[in-house]
Amino acid sequence: MNLQSIVNLEEAVIGHILTQNTNLSTAIRHLQSEMFSDSRLAVIYTIIDKIHKAGEETDILSVKESLLRENLLEKAGGSSYLLRLIGTQPTETNIKDAVRLLKNTYLKRKLTTALSGIITKAKDETEPLENLLAEANLLTEDIANESLSALHCTTMPPLMEKAVAKIENQQPLTGIPTGFPELDKLTSGWHPGELILLAAQPSTGKTTMALHIAKTAAKAGYQTVVYSPDMPSEQLADRWLQSELSAGTYGRTSISKSEMEEAYAIARNLSELPLYVNDCANIDTTQIYTSALIMQSKRKCNFIVIDSVQQCEADTNFYRQDREQEIEQIIRKIKAIAMELQIPIVLVSQLKRKPEQTSVAKPSLTDLQESVEQHADIIMLLYRSPSAKADGNLIIAKHRNGETDEIPFNYHD
Repeated sequence: MNLQSIVNLEEAVIGHILTQNTNLSTAIRHLQSEMFSDSRLAVIYTIIDKIHKAGEETDILSVKESLLRENLLEKAGGSSYLLRLIGTQPTETNIKDAVRLLKNTYLKRKLTTALSGIITKAKDETEPLENLLAEANLLTEDIANESLSALHCTTMPPLMEKAVAKIENQQPLTGIPTGFPELDKLTSGWHPGELILLAAQPSTGKTTMALHIAKTAAKAGYQTVVYSPDMPSEQLADRWLQSELSAGTYGRTSISKSEMEEAYAIARNLSELPLYVNDCANIDTTQIYTSALIMQSKRKCNFIVIDSVQQCEADTNFYRQDREQEIEQIIRKIKAIAMELQIPIVLVSQLKRKPEQTSVAKPSLTDLQESVEQHADIIMLLYRSPSAKADGNLIIAKHRNGETDEIPFNYHD
């Protein structure tokens, strides 16, 4: 790859970030300013990194203003160069591939320089062989640790420091609150990268629970996105409002003035929650990923609820053999989204009702196909017993990082 091709690649990455602003998290995770061979682009990327870490939106205007404030605009090539960059886009490859190629090109340059130094020293007959081998090993190991394959690895000291801090600070709730105290005790909340499967037979209140979970997270300050391909956003709003109103208020033809005032007050409070609804019908996993990535780039996605997997589609290029295979593919992709974006995702699913089962029969993991079960970190099976005083029961049938149990619950904040 010649120098001009490298610069073109670097310009394409920066140009995409400045115009699209949807893949900034990918770039920040994989790139550093010294990886840009063009000093102008290194300066621009440094500013982009600062703006991103400050939680502000990154575009050409904010970058230009920051460069001016720090007297770096001329060093970054000036206004004309910035304008030229926004017309530059990756053509033969997507942005993820462009970022990967950019970093690999940098690492090859670094490896070439390091090995050139070793070769020069090796020509000196007075240089001990053992020293050369040790130095070569250290240099190549350092570069290998910077490669993309090692990027996501974390050493034990910082991991243990965080683990001990949790015990020292006695923080039972380390993740996003679930909305149910007993479930919080069992799971310590929802955590980054987790896929939580909420499954039940038809007409057992899966959507009600999913909306309660979403509302709880939003009330705790977490930016929550609800994907509802089966139910319009207006109906979700009705349900959220109804869940907050005094018993018996909703649905009556005659409502008192005080009850109406209560409704307005609750609606105002709910309007302030960081809740976002996408009710696109037949949404597929690629669309969910793209939408969530855009929301995350705007600091508006810490947590996702999807209701339900049966209403989602696999990628358009997925060859459908049967619906069970497609469902397994969808769940696998949604787990990958949780890992990629480092957020928890609650996914609602419908259990198959066996002929001998009644609507109040206690469900079990055997009601799920094995390929679906393996991708979830937590599986919660919801059912309602007519004899129970609680609103329902949750069977925590699988908990990858903790205990399983059965929890009666009520919808009380």
